[in-house]
Formats: sequence, C-alpha cells, structure tokens
Amino acid sequence: MKIGYFVDWLEVYCLERKGPDMVDSLVSKGYKVEIKPYSTRVYGQILEVSSVDGKPLFTVTRQPLSVKSAGRNGILKDGSCHIKIHNMWCYQENVGGFMMKVAQLCNVTIKSISRIDICADFQYFYNGMHPATLLRGFVSEKYLKINQPRFSVHGDSEKGYNRFNSASFGSKNSSVFTRFYCKSIEMEEQVQKNWILDCWKSLGFNLDNQVWRVEFMIMGPGRKSVNRNTAEVKEIEVADLCSRSKIRGLFLSFSKRYFVFTRAESASRKYNQVQLELFEPAEDIDRYDPFPKIHTNTTNRTVKQVVNFLKEQSVKRGEYTTKQRFDMFSLAESIGIHFNLRDWMRWNEVNHRTDMPIGEPVKNPFTQVQEGAEIENETVMAEQKEIW
Repeated sequence: MKIGYFVDWLEVYCLERKGPDMVDSLVSKGYKVEIKPYSTRVYGQILEVSSVDGKPLFTVTRQPLSVKSAGRNGILKDGSCHIKIHNMWCYQENVGGFMMKVAQLCNVTIKSISRIDICADFQYFYNGMHPATLLRGFVSEKYLKINQPRFSVHGDSEKGYNRFNSASFGSKNSSVFTRFYCKSIEMEEQVQKNWILDCWKSLGFNLDNQVWRVEFMIMGPGRKSVNRNTAEVKEIEVADLCSRSKIRGLFLSFSKRYFVFTRAESASRKYNQVQLELFEPAEDIDRYDPFPKIHTNTTNRTVKQVVNFLKEQSVKRGEYTTKQRFDMFSLAESIGIHFNLRDWMRWNEVNHRTDMPIGEPVKNPFTQVQEGAEIENETVMAEQKEIW
C-alpha cells in the first residue's frame, strides 16, 4: 500500500513581540507585503506576504478589533494575530520548521495551533479495498461507521448510475471534521496543484488511476487528547510537524477514532461488528481520545425561566398540536443541556411532574447515535477559532 501523509492547512495563533511594525520589518527584509483593502470580523488588517520572485508564502491577520486592555468586554490580548502558511509549503518534509521560521521572521511568539488539516493520500486501502467500494458499501449500509453519526455524501449520475465520490462526517463547527473524497476529481474540477502531483509521483502512484484522500480538519480543542489510563494530556504543537513520521503518527491516531468502519452483517450491534483494516494497524500509536469538553458559558435566571416556560407550554394539549408540544419540549431540553442544567432539570422534574409530549418514533437500528458518538457543537475560546 503506497500512502502519503501530509498537512494540508496550518494556521497558528500568535502574539506579536515588541519591536518594529511587522509590515515595515518584512519590507526591509526584502519581502513583498500586500495589505488587503478589507478585514475580517476579528482583525482589522490582512497581509499577504510573498518572496522577492512573487511566490506566495503566508498570510497574516493582525490588529484585533476587540482587545482585553480596552475594557471588560475585550476578547483578544494585545498583539494577537493569526498566521496561515500557503498550501504549497504544507507539503514539504519539515512543515513545523517552516512555520517556526515564519514566526521568527514576523517577530511573533506561537501560542497554539488554531487549525490543522492532516490527510492521507492513497489509491487502495491497507486491506486492498478500493476507496469507491467502501463509499458504495457505506451508502448501501453494508458498512457502518463508528463515531461522527452526522454525514453527507456527494456524487453524480452522469453515466446513468449513481457514482459517489465524497463523504463528510461530523460538523465543520466541531473539534474534528472528517472528509473522505476523490482528490483526483477535485483537482480536475477545481485547481490542479502541481506540488501535490509532485508528491504523488515521488510516492510512485500510477496517475492513470484516481487518488483518494482521508482528511481530518482539527480545530481549537481538537488538538488536545487524553490518555484514559495515565490521564496524560497531549497537545498537537508545531514541533510535532517536523517530519513525515510524526505527521503519519498524528493521522493514524485520529483514524483509529474517526475513520473506523465495520461489516454490518457480522453482528447486530455496531460496536461488536468486525472492523475493516483500512490503514496500517500501528500498535505503537495510541488511539486519539478527545480531551473532555469544558463549559465556558454561564447560566442565569433568564435561561431557567425560558426552560420552564417552554416545558409549561409543552403540556397544554388544547392550545398546541402534538408536534408543536414535542418541539417545545425538545428545545427546552436542548437549551438546558447547552447551559449545563442537567442536574437542575432533574431536580425540577421531581417536584413538578408533567404530562410530557410523546414524539413519533424515528429510531433506525443502523443510523441511531450509539455510545461513543461525538457531540458536535461546543464552545471554543476566541483565540482558538479559525478566522478565515
């Protein structure tokens, strides 16, 4: 099995150190700096930095619009900025070293990775299965996926039959978002990136056949994992991207959690079914386990009043339809869970028993959320968010 492990996106959160202005400093060192005529919702200035011969190097967003020093409602620290290197430089051997040089060049201190995309390119899986076979089997429920129960599948029927070429799992707002797609088709339909083709040629791929990709988009909290046995917390850092072997280890760790498929006919319960060996087993690499989510929001009296009001309205049979009552009850439960009110709602229900609305059963034994499924939405600190 020929396979290439790469970083496809690397963006870091930094703090500017004291010294000359970044633009003046870069220009004095011979780099071309273009100040964009627009801004982002978070930063007031966007810089596109290129080499003397015009090769794009990296993008900087700086001058935060809301800083903590300006008042109690400020979001970011003074000097906060984000740096994203150009896609071309993500495919080199020492991606981490390149980012460190960029940080030194900009006179900033790297605080954390805000987003990193880690991917694997291949033409066949470890067990010899063609990627299109797995995708067709997943659509027909011959194969089932563990974790990230929400998914989207894309394809076309131009040749008279359904041809599937991509699938995504999870939410783009979650800590980890998974994509499985035909990279060759994407390159044909969008932009052909010759630096990626060069990597494929060096791996010995037969470019007459299609190349597929599995990609994990890792945001903010997703870069932290915990060892359930030792309670040791590990965090993906720029230093972990200084070699292909380290990038391989990161990908395989995430694949053991977020790209696990089973044979549906092997058992009635998904978690007892036989798993497909899609990537090398790599027993020396631990399975990624996400760091427990931390609640950063607060709960006030208004939230509890809203939950109580919705639940009170949901039991009024004569004033609302069954669906409306069920929707109100479900919304109240969702708000309570979001604001970490599980205990309060349980205590409240003991004292105020109500006639709960019953919704229509929609459980599907093949697609229902099983144990271990991910909760997609979570609160992320502002400095950890992707800002593009």
